[in-house]
Amino acid sequence: MGRKLRVGAAMACLLLLGSVTVASATSSRDNRSSGSDGRKVVVLDLMARAVGEPTIIDRKPTGLSQGDQQVLAVDLLHAGTKLGEESSICMVSRVEANGASTVHCTGVESLPGGQITTEGTINYGPNEFPKADPYSLAIKGGTGKYRTAHGEIRIQELTATEWQITLRIIL
Repeated sequence: MGRKLRVGAAMACLLLLGSVTVASATSSRDNRSSGSDGRKVVVLDLMARAVGEPTIIDRKPTGLSQGDQQVLAVDLLHAGTKLGEESSICMVSRVEANGASTVHCTGVESLPGGQITTEGTINYGPNEFPKADPYSLAIKGGTGKYRTAHGEIRIQELTATEWQITLRIIL
């Protein structure tokens, strides 16, 4: 169950980072360019940190198994300053006989002026935590200032409670 929870925490952080990028897009701390179609592209490197302990729902059978869930709260940081928050839930969707697993995560980043939604899956090898290789999740949409947001978040797990992320948000 511990591996599953760590995976969920990583996903939550990724989602949170996506919201931080959008929040920073309105400040002087972002990296902005225009795409060929005139839309704004924001790229940010951020840190995500879990707030408190995640809530773990260990469904039967006990231990890492399909349907186990983790609920997580994360702060999104740029240069040590909090830019936003994320709420996410991750669920184990597959566990292989060798201990490899797939986790499906969804999240909502609350930012000044709106929210951003993120979603995706993470594949972990047997006993792999933190995940050695970075992975990406989708930015699915948003509300308010972020109603046209899409793109992806690239995540590198550092520990069970911290992630380095790079957001590429298209507005």
